[in-house]
Amino acid sequence: VVLLCLAGSAMADAASQAYSRSLQFSADRLLISPQAPWRAARLLAISEALHELDPDNFDSLRLWADLCQTRQDYPQAAAAEAKLFAARPYCHATFTRWVNYSLQTLQTADDRAGFLNKIITDTKRYAPAMRADVAVLSAEIDLRRGSKALALKTLEAALAHSPYHQGALLMRLKLTDAPSLKLRMETMIALLRHNPRAWWVLRSLAAEAAKAGLYKPATKFYSYAWTIHTPRASLEIA
Repeated sequence: VVLLCLAGSAMADAASQAYSRSLQFSADRLLISPQAPWRAARLLAISEALHELDPDNFDSLRLWADLCQTRQDYPQAAAAEAKLFAARPYCHATFTRWVNYSLQTLQTADDRAGFLNKIITDTKRYAPAMRADVAVLSAEIDLRRGSKALALKTLEAALAHSPYHQGALLMRLKLTDAPSLKLRMETMIALLRHNPRAWWVLRSLAAEAAKAGLYKPATKFYSYAWTIHTPRASLEIA
């Protein structure tokens, strides 16, 4: 009897897994089809069925998180992204979605700042670039509270661990009153180390070099910027 029960349970599990894979295949096909916007109800039903069948499956969770975000059910979306990040703690995109959805569930600036600070100070669990991303968000909260000095302190701490983080570098430069030539040049060089093909940085660096009378380096920077530039929206340094 025990063997029969075990065999029955194994067959049921196998059938459930096969059904789950079939649903996932249908969802994947539907997501990439031109009819996807008009098949939202079917995609919703598939997502709910997948989540009920196998709530810890990575692909099912990914679909469930997207569905919850579309519904603006941020607590559920954040919970799903937390599981996804636990499964793949190196995935920056998953981390970013988890942070953003979690912030949507918090009602006050104090709660959001506290949540972000826990991430910033957890050096074992989160990579430096992730903590720097969060530091920029925390600095924005500081600014809305009217504390530029605290925002700059937060950014400096982030850059100590992730010195080439574009968002933190640009925000620090923007918040600094009358930034010196040295700070502007150091910022642009750090941005180039982050992305050596950032033509807009090269252009700004060339302009600063020319202001300082360094015409030969300025010409080289302009030449390189022209060489690698492709038409696209540029991000100007303030």
